[in-house]
Amino acid sequence: MFSKLFYRFFTYSAVILVFSAIFSGVKGGVPSLLFLALILAVINTFLRPLFSLLALPFNLVTFGIAGVFVNMITLVIADGISGGARIHGFLLKIFLSIAIILADGFVRNVRKHNK
Repeated sequence: MFSKLFYRFFTYSAVILVFSAIFSGVKGGVPSLLFLALILAVINTFLRPLFSLLALPFNLVTFGIAGVFVNMITLVIADGISGGARIHGFLLKIFLSIAIILADGFVRNVRKHNK
């Protein structure tokens, strides 16, 4: 479980730091962005399975698109908890959620093939 949290933290840190360098809507210093990534990793490790279970009917109807919104909800929660980092804009949160899903899937795939 801690290895999953560790990999998620580094994956989310990389994605959030790249987005902060590219988009002006991701605001905060490096320590606050890393803290945001840590909070997001904890939320996605422990609460996202519950959110995904609650969103399962919507996920089946929308063929998985609701998963992006579940990830965006966890991003909004993490954004609200973190003090210094802020993500402004609905579209930016959607793009960041998609990037996190893609990066998380890539890391999960690499880890699965290296075992």
